[in-house]
Amino acid sequence: FPDKGFQFFFDGPRLSLGELWQRAERVAAGLQEKGVKPGDVVGALLPTGPDILPVLVGIFRSGAVLAPLAVPAGRSLDVYIERLRHIITDGDMRFIVTDPRIAMLMRAQADGVEVMTPDQLLECTGQIAEVSTEPDQLALVQYTSGSTANPRGVSISNSQLMAGIRAIAAGTQVCESDTLCSWLPLSHDMGLVSTLTIFGTGNPDTHHISDPGAFIKDPARWLRYFAEIGGTIYTGPNFSYQYMLKAFDGQSLDGLDLSRWRLALNGAEQIDAHLLESFVERFAQAGMAPTVPLPVYGMAEATLAVTFSDLEARAKVQWVDRELLADEMTVEQVDVDHPKARGIVSVGTPVVGVELRIVGTRTGPRPSTPEAWQVWTGDVVPEGTVGEIEIRGDPVTSGYFQNPEATEEAMDHGWLKTGDLGYLDGGELYITGRTKEMMIYKGQNYYPEDVEACVRTLPGLYRRRCIAFVHREDSGAENMAVAVETGEKDPAALEALAESIRIRVKEAIGIGGIEVYLLAPRSIRRTTSGKYQRLLMRDRIENGSLQSLLKASG
Repeated sequence: FPDKGFQFFFDGPRLSLGELWQRAERVAAGLQEKGVKPGDVVGALLPTGPDILPVLVGIFRSGAVLAPLAVPAGRSLDVYIERLRHIITDGDMRFIVTDPRIAMLMRAQADGVEVMTPDQLLECTGQIAEVSTEPDQLALVQYTSGSTANPRGVSISNSQLMAGIRAIAAGTQVCESDTLCSWLPLSHDMGLVSTLTIFGTGNPDTHHISDPGAFIKDPARWLRYFAEIGGTIYTGPNFSYQYMLKAFDGQSLDGLDLSRWRLALNGAEQIDAHLLESFVERFAQAGMAPTVPLPVYGMAEATLAVTFSDLEARAKVQWVDRELLADEMTVEQVDVDHPKARGIVSVGTPVVGVELRIVGTRTGPRPSTPEAWQVWTGDVVPEGTVGEIEIRGDPVTSGYFQNPEATEEAMDHGWLKTGDLGYLDGGELYITGRTKEMMIYKGQNYYPEDVEACVRTLPGLYRRRCIAFVHREDSGAENMAVAVETGEKDPAALEALAESIRIRVKEAIGIGGIEVYLLAPRSIRRTTSGKYQRLLMRDRIENGSLQSLLKASG
């Protein structure tokens, strides 16, 4: 594919597939020269740029197993090192390829690990030793985002990786006339696997890539660049659409032509129904078609994609009674202006090669009605009933790397338990939350997303960031709590914000006397895909390791 390649934002270098392959061959030879054997797990800890792609492909080419690692950007260094040490130990990692600036840190923190830079590997002049590649051979260990627990290494074979790439290509109907753009880190499954689709035949000539910081710092500039190059496909988590919308709040759309935009894949975290509608309404003024937003569902355990929405239709939203949804695990549709309405977005139907079913969760108090009993038993439930999502198929992992206990826990007679809650309607999947994050308070079930949604619109929050959880005092008493980020510092303003949160939750959800924790900006931990780490934050607040600006009890 001589004309295909990668272009780096903004007006950065271009890397053709021919150049990429030549460098990857030298990287592979260099890895072998350093002692890397087929089947060894090699970590790739590099920022987005021309260096990372030859390293990723070179690791595959050498017969080693790729383990993408996130760079220490925008997070506590102590927390980052703790997470990295866990991954290195869990992955039995003896080799890491990293940036020269990070290499010194790695050598000090990772005993027994051979730390190499791309330049050192590219200096190799030897020939690569050919290695055999089998379909069931391990290709990738993708570490989960750790939204509810320590990251676990998802084992992905060669055949599973290729099945995942084919599923994405089929689900998006990507073709040579498309222009793909991404800022997603290549350490994350959404960034990595979507980027690898360029290697398929019939796929786009150029994939435009930027560092995540380029998007986060200036979403408006990023979107204008996307429009200027005629971008057609973009993939990002829900919060990225909020960033774009806010960036153009009050800003003119003059000169912004989004008429070529074909697909905006939205996944990795809960999709906000109100945001989806606002996004369509706002950017229709720049020529964006209403069918562009494409809600999707995926995870590292499925290589990436699980379900995709209909490419030709507008995103579907069902407004349902949130109390029945949480307490009885049943779906009753209501009007959008109903006081207990919650909007849930369809994420479509399973991609090629994937099967899906919904089973009862066996969680929460035993239901009081015969209709809801099936949910509690753990059986496959009918459409319109909430349960845990289970999947199986060609791109779905067989388990977690060197972790038989986690694998056994995740598997249900050949089906993978995702840990996500949802229901089917007309064959389409609607996701409602996470099994481990469902809150049980005074005998009733609550989704944290419902509490957060009513708080998020209040003035005074930093970037609408908040989490809800139930925690237990030393005495055993349970309390519903909300933690929000705020830039406020004045004591009176903090007290007023806490009171407005308590009032809003009482009015919208019917829970009085909640505890409120006001936190400094960037205190609430998120995964690389944007998921709130609610359980981790709950634990940090309970053990006192996270200081709050104000704790207010109702």
